[in-house]
Amino acid sequence: MPAEQPPKSICEICGGTHPTAAHIDNVKNAQEAERGEEQEPNHEAMEKVVDLFVTEDLKYRDDPILPTLETGVPTPSTDFLYTDNPFGRIDATAKEKLHRHAELLEQARTGEDKDRRRQKSNVYYPEGILKGLHDKMLNTKTVELWSKDEMGLEANRYWPRILLSVLATEMSPEEIAGLEKIIGKSLDVILSKFKGSTKLEGGIEDKSHQVLVELLDNPEAFEIIRRAWLKSFFQEANAADTKTGRWNSSGYTEGWFIDGAYAPSYGLVLSPDVPVAVSPHPDYPTQATILSARVEPQQIIGLYVSDVKKTEMEETVFEEPKFPVEYLLHYFPRPFTLFLEKKGLDRKKLETYVEKFRDFSVRQPTGYYSLNMYRPNNETFMKDVGTGLSQFREALGDEDYTTLLSLAKEFIETTSPVKYNEPLWTGLMRRAEQYQLPVYNLPGDLLWPKQMSHGEVAKFVAEKPEKEK
Repeated sequence: MPAEQPPKSICEICGGTHPTAAHIDNVKNAQEAERGEEQEPNHEAMEKVVDLFVTEDLKYRDDPILPTLETGVPTPSTDFLYTDNPFGRIDATAKEKLHRHAELLEQARTGEDKDRRRQKSNVYYPEGILKGLHDKMLNTKTVELWSKDEMGLEANRYWPRILLSVLATEMSPEEIAGLEKIIGKSLDVILSKFKGSTKLEGGIEDKSHQVLVELLDNPEAFEIIRRAWLKSFFQEANAADTKTGRWNSSGYTEGWFIDGAYAPSYGLVLSPDVPVAVSPHPDYPTQATILSARVEPQQIIGLYVSDVKKTEMEETVFEEPKFPVEYLLHYFPRPFTLFLEKKGLDRKKLETYVEKFRDFSVRQPTGYYSLNMYRPNNETFMKDVGTGLSQFREALGDEDYTTLLSLAKEFIETTSPVKYNEPLWTGLMRRAEQYQLPVYNLPGDLLWPKQMSHGEVAKFVAEKPEKEK
């Protein structure tokens, strides 16, 4: 038998399986090489930079950025593997559940299960509804829809009005002049009716309808429209903390594009080749559902964070959880249990731990448990949840709980990209560097590997050598 290999050192800088000193040496050598070749620092990430407003069909998925990304990201049909099946085994039960989840998705897709909204959207796709409207008005098929009946894309209903309102509000005079030149018609009279309009229900006049068809049917004009549409979405999303608009029975109120509760805050920029179906419900007009079982690592091409969330992450320090075992079993059950297995703990015993924890956690007040377990600081929490924590520890026994506690602390220290007493933003930057993924804010500025305005990003992407595109 081969000799047992010594445990690998965990790098404090990037979380990789090598000594910190080696990372420093490698970084120093890489930087020297880059300077010699006149390359940007972190040039691998720079090569992945795209202009978020120009690249068509990018998707944006809200997702915890800090966990590892090398295994891909689950989608609706496989989410349970990361929660209900934390040991990562695809056994007979898991396969049966996978088929059942696929059936539920198809029921939602065909309209047989219209109330299963959670299953209908798990990714932002702001171009989806625009392209759906394009298909409806031109009788084409450029996007996959879940259900045309629920999309509200009939030519004389609210989506044409919303689009005209966006164009009237978001486009510059130069862009409007460009559209007028393309189709050879003046848009002033038509767009003036919709500028700043909040009454978006109802049809549009035949003249407006015909002009909109001409705009959508012209590829050059559609590209101008698409960018204005994205600009509206991300501007409102980035300022979602001040927006109150949402769908109601009389149409979209001010701030129609973004309901603050569903605005993207931070997550993943996905490649255009990720297959999705546009969401069928009008109150989430920018969302879609990923059709594949998971997002492959190579399909994650960047990270994004809103300015509001960036400020929060810069100001929030990662502190040691008061209940590390419970914290990990609640938030990161799959990576934690796999880590415990690698440390030699018996799987059947681990399954018992997880079962006992679930017995405890499901009895807690909804939402209260998860929100307060990380940093409980009041008597109410200790009264409501503290007793349960004690019962959980008693169910495990002092010896087993002490072992888990030690390993939970080791897991956080060696696996978490953000270390104790560091801002969460530092952890995000460490994760971005580990995977060499560029980080953007919602207005399209590049935050890492170096600060660039959207205009500078657009210029950088346009000037990339053809071999790098």
